[in-house]
Order: sequence, then C-alpha cells, then structure tokens
Amino acid sequence: FIKVNFPEGIDFPKDIDGESAEFLQLAEETFSKVGDAIESGRFREGLKEILKLVEHGNRYINDAAPWITIKTDKVKTANTLAVAGHVIKSLAILVRPFLPRTAEKISNSIGWKIDNVQWSYPSPGNIVVGEITPLYKRIEEKDVERQIAKLG
Repeated sequence: FIKVNFPEGIDFPKDIDGESAEFLQLAEETFSKVGDAIESGRFREGLKEILKLVEHGNRYINDAAPWITIKTDKVKTANTLAVAGHVIKSLAILVRPFLPRTAEKISNSIGWKIDNVQWSYPSPGNIVVGEITPLYKRIEEKDVERQIAKLG
C-alpha cells in the first residue's frame, strides 16, 4: 500500500495523534519487556510481548483504515502509515533474536539494513518500501500429506 501510494516514501510525522502516540509508546515499552524476558530465559514470554504489539498494530491499521482515508486525506494516511512503518522497523529488531532471517526480510522490505543495529527502540525516520518478499513459504496441502506419509 505504501509502495503504490507513496513510492517516494513517507516521512515520520511531526504531530502525532493520541492513538498513534499510544501505539508508539507500546512499541518502545516492548523493547524492555522482551529484553528482560530474553535475559531471564523466558523466551515464550518475550514472543508473547511481540505478538501483543503485532495485534495492536493490526487494530491500529484496521481502525485507521488507510485504504479509505487515502481518498480524502492523503496527509493523514501518510502519517498513519509512517507510524505503522516505524513500528514495523521496531518489530524487525524485536524478532531478530528469535527469527533472524525474518528480521532481515522485514528490514529489507522497508529499505533498511538491520546488520549493525543495537537492541533499542529505533529513531523515527523516512520509510521507503523496497522489494517485498514473502516472509514464509506457504505450505501446500500436498506437502503436508507427503510429510505425513513419510511418518508412516
């Protein structure tokens, strides 16, 4: 959606509304929660915190409905998508200890290199969507059946 409607990218907004501020605060707080969980060996808890952020992001996008606002308010749409893009950048960092290849694919899709990134909430900036590749391969029913057959 960003690539099609904002091919030059979107800048992080100067003015943030309440829902966006709440979403960004949750993203920032998730770093300490996940970091603490990893340091304590509570990996499942860390992943649950990341999934809470993902769920919040789904609600944020659903409520903002950028596919509707793009028709009437391109600035509002850009702001919504910039906030979402920034949280996606945060998610790339957050999932890296668990799913390093997935983190790399996420960061590449937003034109950002994750190689030398420290464990911290990233600074907001411009989001430019690059080449998007599927994060995971779809498992076809025939592949499942073949694996089941191998098990006996």
